[in-house]
Amino acid sequence: MLFSLTRDSYRDGQEVLCPIGEVDLTTVGHLCGVLIASLSDPAVSSLLVDMSCVTFLDCAGIGALVEARKTAERHHKRYGVIHPRGLPRRVLELSGVLSYLSPATPHHDRGLQAAFA
Repeated sequence: MLFSLTRDSYRDGQEVLCPIGEVDLTTVGHLCGVLIASLSDPAVSSLLVDMSCVTFLDCAGIGALVEARKTAERHHKRYGVIHPRGLPRRVLELSGVLSYLSPATPHHDRGLQAAFA
């Protein structure tokens, strides 16, 4: 399974994680570690997970994204999953978590996406 992850930090504490490849039981540990590190970092106030390069997502990946959302809420940080496509998007829709994982408000989503474009 090929998997990698990019992590880009921007001004004002905004960060974007971009997992690349398959997010499943064999790769989710790496993703979880980076998600928790980002959300635990006091310098990070907003975290987006750009799913545009994810080709596969299983229940372990869904669990990691949901736990990251809960962690963000506990730390009073903004969090959102953006640009899921194809099978990963369908999996998030069918599991009923797509709207829960989306950025908090449309304004927040547009603003963060513009900042990270």
